[in-house]
Amino acid sequence: MINVGIIDLTGRISYTEMQRAINAFQKQVNLHLFPRYGVEATINHYFLETDAPSGTWFTWIVDEMDTQGLNGYHFIDNIAGSIVGTGAKGYAVGTASGNPFGLVKYSPNWTITCSHEIIEKLVNPYIDRQVKTDVDNDGVVNEDLLMEIADPVQANAYEIDGIMVTNFVWPEYYTDLLPISGRKYDQMGVISKPNELAEGGYFSFKRAGQWWQGFKSLNRVVYKKLSDNQPLTSSEGSYILKVALYTVLGILVILALTKAVKRKKNG
Repeated sequence: MINVGIIDLTGRISYTEMQRAINAFQKQVNLHLFPRYGVEATINHYFLETDAPSGTWFTWIVDEMDTQGLNGYHFIDNIAGSIVGTGAKGYAVGTASGNPFGLVKYSPNWTITCSHEIIEKLVNPYIDRQVKTDVDNDGVVNEDLLMEIADPVQANAYEIDGIMVTNFVWPEYYTDLLPISGRKYDQMGVISKPNELAEGGYFSFKRAGQWWQGFKSLNRVVYKKLSDNQPLTSSEGSYILKVALYTVLGILVILALTKAVKRKKNG
């Protein structure tokens, strides 16, 4: 079975907080990811890489990312010079082990980003799983959609035992060409059809040999051709980050109010 190792390089995460997060990540894999994708893994915390068994897929929590503008990503240790569909490789780690790894920037919401990278790494470890589909809904099935299962709903999160974890899309998101009434397409049920983006979400796809990304901003999808080096405008990028931030903050406020009401009733 795959062993995923989490290492905190920041010194900001207490042992208790880390163990609560590890338990939540494990429950998400066992109870939510496995029934949908058939992927199994054990999640463990280590202080050093040498504490872990050989073949461990590490995820490091860091103070600063090596790639500007990213809160996290996953890749393969020293295998290639570029990430499929997303540009230049950033972080080279280990000794060319060939194992998938993840990098997460510490923040108050680090558990959301960490769970995002863990489950994407488990479903698409070598960043090579693509599905032929009709991304732009023009009636022509001519796009290869990269299976990064948390990206389309990255601004949404839910709670497991008091720990926030990422939302993710289900396999039907990739396999259905048309929406089926009553079918869920993500864990939280925020989208209603295949290839749909939740507000603040994005996906990567290839069309005619060119890589593109689509971003949901202000209830519309903005497409950027990566080969043309077209970044999001500052307003588009800021808006997507704000959507992700305020959605998470809203969830945290609701959870806090719910707990306060429960305490009042119990009192």
